[in-house]
Amino acid sequence: MSRIYLINKASGGLSHMLGGIYAASIYAEKSKRFLIIDCETHIAFRHKFSDFFIIKNLEYSDDYSIIPPDYTFKNFSINEIKNTNLSKAENANYGMFGISVQSKNFDINDKIAIWAGTSGKKVTGICQI
Repeated sequence: MSRIYLINKASGGLSHMLGGIYAASIYAEKSKRFLIIDCETHIAFRHKFSDFFIIKNLEYSDDYSIIPPDYTFKNFSINEIKNTNLSKAENANYGMFGISVQSKNFDINDKIAIWAGTSGKKVTGICQI
């Protein structure tokens, strides 16, 4: 079985961004998705997550190159995903390519899912940040 991925596109201020990464890491662990943390396209942060932080007990990266180049998200390439900032989508706070990427608003069968935001719910931890 091939690996599936969850890309966390950082959003909001630092606390919101870290809350979103925390929630995404919990979801990635539970859904057995490999987590890609993208803080470089964040409008203010603009650095690799790994330059400042380490998540214990979770396999993750901030490098898109580990995703197979033929994988797509709604027919958008890895390169397009990497180079696109979050924007508004219809009926959503976070979007890309006009598609909502609200936390957990994706098909569980997709090889790539994109997560933005904190999920708005309390997340109980199974991994530590």
